[in-house]
Parts: sequence; C-alpha cells; structure tokens
Amino acid sequence: MKHSRFTVSIPTELLDKADKCLRKPDEGRSAFIQRLLDDAVWEAEDREKAVQWRKAYEEQPQTEDEIGWMLDPNVLKHLEVDPWEDDATG
Repeated sequence: MKHSRFTVSIPTELLDKADKCLRKPDEGRSAFIQRLLDDAVWEAEDREKAVQWRKAYEEQPQTEDEIGWMLDPNVLKHLEVDPWEDDATG
C-alpha cells in the first residue's frame, strides 16, 4: 500500500487527551492516526449506505403483496414457537 505524508497542526491539549484515551498501548502515532481515519472513513461510508438504502426504500417501498405474508395467521402461529426450545422441557 502506498503511503502519503502530511502535516497536521492540532492543539497540544487535544493530542495529549487523544494519546491518553484513544491510543492503544504500543501503538505509534502514525498507526494511531491511520486507525482513526480508517474508522472515520468506514463510518462515513456506512452512514452514506444507510442514507441511500432509506432513500431507495422511500422511493419504492414494499407493497402489501410483498409483506402481507407476515400478517398471515399461520405464519404468526409459527413465529410463536421457539425452534431452540427443547421439547422435553417445554
């Protein structure tokens, strides 16, 4: 993986707090900042996917035909049964 170097200025107090409460033991600052950026990018991408999913659902919500089966009394009856419950103890 190709790496880039850059300089960032932040308040010393913020860096000290981050070092104390966010940095893992034996983790250098470069690895620390890389991990934080990686986490932030992943979260931003995940939020964007959620926004896109919600938008798509709002534009084309499920129809009654697609979800109506969930209200069928026979389906509901089967959902009441716990498949993991031991018949001997139930």
